[in-house]
Amino acid sequence: MLQDRIDNDEHYRILIDHRNPLRIVLATQAMLEAKGPVEPLWDREAGDARSMAALLRWVAIRRDRWQEWGQLAEHLGPAAFYQHMRERMEAEPPAECIGTMVTRLDDAHEIAISESMHGPQGLFYQPLYVHRFASAAARDRFYDWMYSDDNVNAIDALVRLGYAEGALALGKALDRLAEDRPAGNRAERRRRAKAEAKAGRRQAATVA
Repeated sequence: MLQDRIDNDEHYRILIDHRNPLRIVLATQAMLEAKGPVEPLWDREAGDARSMAALLRWVAIRRDRWQEWGQLAEHLGPAAFYQHMRERMEAEPPAECIGTMVTRLDDAHEIAISESMHGPQGLFYQPLYVHRFASAAARDRFYDWMYSDDNVNAIDALVRLGYAEGALALGKALDRLAEDRPAGNRAERRRRAKAEAKAGRRQAATVA
């Protein structure tokens, strides 16, 4: 599941290498602030952009382990830690995300967000977050928003927000969408369509 809150002052970070967009590195804050070249605690390079996207998701969903990994890397040393991470990634290999799903739960206030993943071990679902709206009506308004004006395509952006800032930030964004009732959603379009139809009938009656 997504980490509740992302601490930007973490001592250990995993980042994309600015010199190589297909490589990630595990480094301390001091390493990141160093002016000269520094050897990271651990690194992993992907073969192509699709593999890199899978690798980034793999480390992102495990963000709550980064501090543990950093401490372990400094304790074990490079060779032992690289072997440790190889074994972990063989047991739980990175997978490609093929779709994001939003599911109504039995509780009328709740939804679940998950990703459909495909990797070496086949198809599986990665649960990310369960959100509880303030009311069943708020959940309905969120669905009105999601299925209008291609907003369903914006769900991936919401998931990226969760990866970058945590589940609490994602929950606040979902609540704002449910409260704002953005113009252009299905309910608003139905209201406008009825008003336009009514005006059309009045105009036809006037002409007649």
